[in-house]
Amino acid sequence: MSSNIAVVIPVYNRRQSVLETLQSVATQDVLPHQVVVVDDGSSDGTGEAVQRWLHGQTRLTNATVLRQENRGVGAARNRGFNEIGDCPYVAFLDSDDLWPVDFLARSQNALTTNPHAIAVTCDQVFSGLQRRKRFRSMSAITENATAWLFCNDGALNSCSVLHSETFRQLGCYNESLLTGEDVDLFLRVSLMGPWLHMEGEPVVHHRGLCAERGEEENLSEKFGDSCRRWALIHENFIHQTTGKQYLSRNVCRNRLAYYWYRAGRQLMRAKRVNEAQQCFRRSLTWRLWQGNTWFRLAQTFLSPQG
Repeated sequence: MSSNIAVVIPVYNRRQSVLETLQSVATQDVLPHQVVVVDDGSSDGTGEAVQRWLHGQTRLTNATVLRQENRGVGAARNRGFNEIGDCPYVAFLDSDDLWPVDFLARSQNALTTNPHAIAVTCDQVFSGLQRRKRFRSMSAITENATAWLFCNDGALNSCSVLHSETFRQLGCYNESLLTGEDVDLFLRVSLMGPWLHMEGEPVVHHRGLCAERGEEENLSEKFGDSCRRWALIHENFIHQTTGKQYLSRNVCRNRLAYYWYRAGRQLMRAKRVNEAQQCFRRSLTWRLWQGNTWFRLAQTFLSPQG
């Protein structure tokens, strides 16, 4: 039995992990309408390994491997989306995450039962080699998706299914964003209509597994200024969309102050003191009376690089 959901999997230098991810797709109770794997310029034979794996199994009969020069995960996802034609729903699955066997069946049932919804999300489990598993319920997203995403670093690719038409209307992923492109997209999606939550087994999000295997690490760990990039995405969302009407004034200001503070702390740890100073100043423009931020800002002036 096949669903009306297409699956797009971008991958870069994850020869082993992506095969485990594909296995979680192949064992679905209800199979995807189509699977598109986009190899974003891998140099470790990832594309060839995927092709061999697909030839050796019988369940994913409508699967394609595309190859392109390394252009980033947003460009890879967009390339894959362009291949799915008029399939009504799309799921973007990260190449190190795992679906429970009924993920597509539950998603299809939820969306067909609620045709006005623009997305459905299930719960998450974050699994790391050096840390305990952490469960995150997504049930609150139905109350105010914009507020939930704004307050929770809402990168929900692997645990969500979207209406394809909604994705087209938004202009797809912003390919200029090297990290946080999913946060940017899902914040914009949240403005388009109701968001559903489905009960049941969570999606497993791996953290650190690929790096331990010598494969490409998570983008949030790759960039030394990832927190600053994410802070700017949230700030631009407030300035450039109607998103702030779904947030209280205090929530908006407090979260942006926190995101810029967090960015400053990350840059301080990297000894990029002048850049950290700019982030702490930006934090104070959103919430002036922050003792910790003033203290950290003062530290930047005492640093040899300050």
